Amino acid sequence: MEIGGKVRRDELAAIVREAMDGDKGREMRRRAQEWKDKAVKAALPGGPAEANLDKLIDEVLLAKRNKGQA
Repeated sequence: MEIGGKVRRDELAAIVREAMDGDKGREMRRRAQEWKDKAVKAALPGGPAEANLDKLIDEVLLAKRNKGQA
């Protein structure tokens, strides 16, 4: 589903209709739901987002400590 330079009203309506009701639209919504589910799962306590944030904080604090010792 791409929109080129100049688009006529009826062409735009067909694209919007396909996004709302057609197979491509259903597939886009399904994939969006998958990504939402993955994002929610990643943000849960103990999930990868928390682990990555902890790792980043540890690395920053270690770098600061090591800089102070040098």
